[in-house]
Order: sequence, then structure tokens, then C-alpha cells
Amino acid sequence: MRFSGDLQFSAERLQSRVRTVPNRRFLGIRGFTWWRWLYQAGEANTFGRRLGRALMDLGEPPARLDLEVLASDVQQLRLFYQREGFRQADVEARVDTTADGQGADITIAIKAGPPTMVRRVSYSGLDSLTAEHRTQLLTRSALISDEGAARRRFSELELLDERRYLLTNLRDIGYAAVTRDSIAAIVTPAPGDSFDVEFRISPGPRFRFGPVHFVVDGPDDAAATRADTLQLPDSDGGLITFHIEGDPRLKQSLLLRALQAYPGHWFNQGQLLTTKRRLEATGVFTLTDIASLSPAGGRLPHRITVRVRPRHQFRLETFVLQSSGVLGGVGNELGAGLGVTYENANLFGNGEGLRLSGTGSVATDVDTTFFSSAVAEVSATMTLPYLVWPFRYADTGAGLFQTRSIFSVSYLTARREDVRLIIRGRGSARIRQEFRHTPTITSTVDLFDLSLSQPDTLQGFQTRFLDRIFADTLQVVDPVQRAQILEDYTQPQINNAIRYTFRSETANPLRRDAGYSYEAAIEIGGNLPYMLDRYVSTPSVTEGSLQLLSGTSSRVNYRQYFRIVGDFRKYYQMGTSGVLALKFVGGWAQPVGGSTVVPFDRRFYSGGASSVRGWRLRQLGPGTASFSDPAARGAAATNLLGGDIKLESSIELRQTVLRSRLGADWIFALFTDAGNVWFGPRHPGFPATDQDSPTGRFLLRRVFRETGLGSGLGLRIGWPYLIARVDVAWRVYDPAVPEQGLLPNGFSSWVAYFRFGHAF
Repeated sequence: MRFSGDLQFSAERLQSRVRTVPNRRFLGIRGFTWWRWLYQAGEANTFGRRLGRALMDLGEPPARLDLEVLASDVQQLRLFYQREGFRQADVEARVDTTADGQGADITIAIKAGPPTMVRRVSYSGLDSLTAEHRTQLLTRSALISDEGAARRRFSELELLDERRYLLTNLRDIGYAAVTRDSIAAIVTPAPGDSFDVEFRISPGPRFRFGPVHFVVDGPDDAAATRADTLQLPDSDGGLITFHIEGDPRLKQSLLLRALQAYPGHWFNQGQLLTTKRRLEATGVFTLTDIASLSPAGGRLPHRITVRVRPRHQFRLETFVLQSSGVLGGVGNELGAGLGVTYENANLFGNGEGLRLSGTGSVATDVDTTFFSSAVAEVSATMTLPYLVWPFRYADTGAGLFQTRSIFSVSYLTARREDVRLIIRGRGSARIRQEFRHTPTITSTVDLFDLSLSQPDTLQGFQTRFLDRIFADTLQVVDPVQRAQILEDYTQPQINNAIRYTFRSETANPLRRDAGYSYEAAIEIGGNLPYMLDRYVSTPSVTEGSLQLLSGTSSRVNYRQYFRIVGDFRKYYQMGTSGVLALKFVGGWAQPVGGSTVVPFDRRFYSGGASSVRGWRLRQLGPGTASFSDPAARGAAATNLLGGDIKLESSIELRQTVLRSRLGADWIFALFTDAGNVWFGPRHPGFPATDQDSPTGRFLLRRVFRETGLGSGLGLRIGWPYLIARVDVAWRVYDPAVPEQGLLPNGFSSWVAYFRFGHAF
């Protein structure tokens, strides 16, 4: 089935207007309707009755041609074009039977004809509005230009959009009684095959907010009923009353902080919606409802009803985890864990949420079935539905969509038996302020982010880790890199950071099938321990480490750095069942002060299930350098040092091949990833023994030669609440062995990934 002629609209949009639909094609290939083949194979009982029914469920029946439905489709398309301003549109359908007589090609020929234009748009009934409101309302209209002329094709859909625009804006400036029936569009034919459009508006009376009555329903039946009345200083006599049942702890300040519809102010529907949203964002209530009451004296009272959730909640969780390529040791780990969580929904009565959690897990090397690692972690998080100093003023003064403050601390201990390494303790503390500017734009400021890590070694570390990394490698004679690795994995580290993150997102974080996700962050770290070192611990002397406990010889290292990163993702819908996903990630970390490298956990890594596929976790880079000799490069290599610069891009084509089978959508994917990480200019890098020897440093002229390229295919099974992903990838170009050209390992060497969620 195809559309021909002067279409004016996309084929996808036209196809959505008709009921005559051909059988789906795999990847759009003509004649490749394998869902129909499955159905017909099952219908013929070729493989038995039971399997036949299963094949029919997986497939789809042949799309039968119904001439009456086709005639109705032609009429619907003709009406659609007329509503879109093509009053002389002519639509005809032609049916051509295929050579075997079993199928038909349908061609719908469309002659749109000349469009009908809107000559003039006018508005009446706005005399009750102030001059400022009239100007604001009309200048922001999508139908008229700055000169007041329409200059656009007539469209009934655009007239409906204009009515919604007028309705929303009138309600936001006090006209609470206006409805859809209050706005009518009168269309009058004009010379030159055009229309004049007049919007006749009856806004009704203008209201101010009247008294606000809060009704609180709590879960504690034994709690005494509380009632109170407040009068705000600038409310022009308006009152706020409270009736609280079943909750002895809830404070009135929580409700007042969320309130944006103040008595005495002009009615604004947007402020009512903001009030409801801020109440829901506290996490204290399971239900919020705002109802307008009968107006009196130009005032419109409101009743706000909320239902309080149970304050205490305990949760026990079990989980399964998988990891690969960790520290160059275990190739593939599978483990299980147990967690317990306690939540307090309203700790101090102002919506403060407290979350205490503890988790423990053990993992086994899949290849050897031996115990490989164990991890235990405890954490505490306090979430406030408001900002704290120094951003407290922004809660009310900046017109933000939503705000909150987060305080968190955590402590982790881990043991890696495979490399004989133990993390005796890693503690962290963070203070974060979140500013949600609009439903799609969010900023976060990490005012305080402090981490302290104390790794240590067990007996056998030399044999299982160091000898495997350093023995018989190209860099065995490089004491600088050896010292850095030893410091990263065996010496205590301290770091602090101040960070700003900007995020704009319209894509669904689970489905990722339309819209975009843009994120950028800038970070400065290591300054707090530097100041303690420079001005407190050893004044006038910078040692690069701190002695946290007096009387001991143990010291912790710190490194000053500057870091910036950007992550940009875009999703395009390809027809009704395809998605084209694009990703670009760029990052730069620069050591400052006396440091030559950035902290271990703030460097960049490449390779893995959500990075450049074809390499395992952290296998790629830096640049063309490798810890393995040429004969062993590839499968066992791991980038232990990380990188200061990262560039990655990905493209993925997803095609839904089955819908609602076993409760899920089955999605086939083809993908290509490219990227790498490099050392920055201050990093010592690997020693250069000759002009072409790999050092791992970033050189613009060598970027393309040092970029890894991987490609493959995958399957996603998407349930409404979960997406499972299986990918198989091959190395198309490996910068570590450029002399081997494309597909250095052939098709026999591939890497498989099983993860939850899309790769990006």
C-alpha cells in the first residue's frame, strides 16, 4: 500500500488515518512479511496442532482487502485534507492484483489542490481584559504574526489548539469560569479562496483566590483532631484554615510551603497545579485533591484534601547481580544479595524523608565457580522537599517547578578474593540541592561531596594481581605507571568535589523511543584536602597527602582536578515500530595544582555493555596503548589507569518485531559504537621508545586511528515495567592492533552482554 501524488503530509500520518493496513514487513523489506508466514504455517498445522496454535499467536493473520473499508478510507482522507485547508482535494484508490492473484497493491492517489489560506484572525469579547493582558495574550498566539496577519494555511486542528491556548491563559489571569463553550471560532469565506477567522470569547467575571481550607486525613485513628486558622499579611483578608485528623506530627508549615494559591491574589490555574505538584513531591501524601467551592463576592474559595501515607515502612529485598572484567581479574561474575530498608515519610513533620538501608552480596566467578567477591554497604539518606541555605530564597523567589535537598552518607566494605584485594572501608557524604525549572529541565548543585577510601591487600596480591599485570608486558620498565597503579589500588584516598549538573530530558527513561536526553556537568575537586594540607596540617608546605589521625604514620592521598562531561542522546521514531537512537559522550578531566593525575574514581573508562560494545568492561584504551604484549592483546586486557579524555558515539536501530507476545514487545536491534579514552597533557603516560610507540596521550591528528569501533545485533524484551537486553558484538576496528585491519579477530570472537534497560 502506498500513497502517491501531491501528499503535503507524511505517509506515516496518512497511514494513521486509514483502516486498510498491509501486513507488517521486517525492517521495511518488501515481501518480507514473516509474521504472516508464521500465522499461515500454524494455520496449516504443518508442525502439529499445539505448535500451530503457538505460531498463530506469534504471527498475524493475512491482511484481507475489504473494498468497503477502502472506500471509507478514501472518504476519511478527503475529509482530513478539507479540514487541513485543501478544500479541492481529490482522493482516489487504485487496486492492482498481483501476478499470482493472491495479493493486491493499493495505490491511493492524492491531488491536494491549492490550499485555503487564513486571511485575517480577529478576537472579540476581550474588552474586560486589561491592555497589558490583551497584548500578552495576542502576541503569544501561534496563529498571528507581529503584524496581526495570519499568513498560514487554514487548519481546523490549529483552531482547536488556539482555543486551548486561550482557555489556559485566561484561567491563569483570573477568569476561572471560562470553559471551552466560552470560546467559539467563526470562520467566514473571503475573496481569493481564503477565510477570515474570528474568535468570540466570553471570559466571564474575574476572580481572586478566596479562603483556602486544608483537610488532612492521616492513618492514626487515635490522634486528636487539630484545627487552626491563619491570616497571611498580604492576603487582603483571606484566611487559611486547617483541619487535621489522624496525624499528630504533620506541621502546617509543610502545607503552607506547598501552597501557591494565596488568598487575595488573582485566580491562577497554573498556581493551583503547582500547589498540587509540590504536595505530591513531598512524598508524604498518597492522595491530593483540590476543589473549587462556590464563589462569594468575587472570591473563589478552595478546599485542598490530602491523605497521609503511613509514616514507617520496612522492606526486605533480594537481588541478582552480574559484572565482568573487574580489575582485569574475573571475566564474568554472577552473584546474589539481600537488602533491608527502613523509610520514615515525615521525620520532623515538614516532609523530611529518612531512608536507612543495608545490603550485602556475594559473587562467584562463572568460569571457575569459585567465590570471587563480597560486598556490604550501609547508607542513610535524608530528603527535604525544600531548599536549604544558601539557596533557600529560590523556593519562593525564583518560580521553580519543584525543589528538594538531599543529605546522604554511606559506608562500604568489600573483599575481592580473585585479586586478593580488600576495601576496609569507603565512606562518602553528600549535600545536594535540586532545582527543577520546568517539567523537562533540572539543575543539581552538589555543595559537598566527600569520599574517603582505604584499600588494602591480602596475602597473594603480588602473585594474583601485580605479577599478572606487570610481568612480560611492554611497560614493565616504567616505574611511573607501576607506582600509580600501586597507589590507586593500595593507598588510602580522600576526595571532595563541588559539582553543577544541568539536565534536559523529554525521553521516557524506560522506553527511550522518542524525544531527547541532554546532560552536562562541571566539577572541581580536591580543594578541601588541599586547603587542610596547605594551611592547617603543614602550613606553607604542600605534601599532597594528609595525616588524619595524629600519632600515626598512615596518610591519605588527594588530587586536585577539574572535570567536565556532556552526554547527549536523541531518539527518532521510524514509522510505527522503529526507533533510531543516537548518542554522543564527551569528557575531559584535568589535574590542577601539584597533581599529575585525577583521582581513580573520577577518570573515564571505555568498553562494556553501555559503552563501546565489542570490548568488555574498561578494556578499551588508553589510546592505542595496552598492558598486554602484542600476542596477548584483546580479550584479557584491561585499562587499569583510565583516561583524562573520553569521546564516544553510538547509533542503534531498533525494530519492534512482535507486539504483546508473552506480555512483552520483542525488539530487534542493530548497533555500532565508536570511542576511546586518552591520557591528558599532564599525565605521565607510557614511555615512548620510538616515534610510533603508543603513549596513551591524546593527539588530535591521531583520534580517528585510535578510536575503537564495535558493531553487532541484539534483542530487547520490553515489559511495561522492565526491559531485558541481550547484545552480541564484534570488534570492527581495534586501535591496539591497527595492523590487523578490520575485524581483527574475525567473526569467531564475539562478546555477549545481558543487561536490563536499553544501552542508551
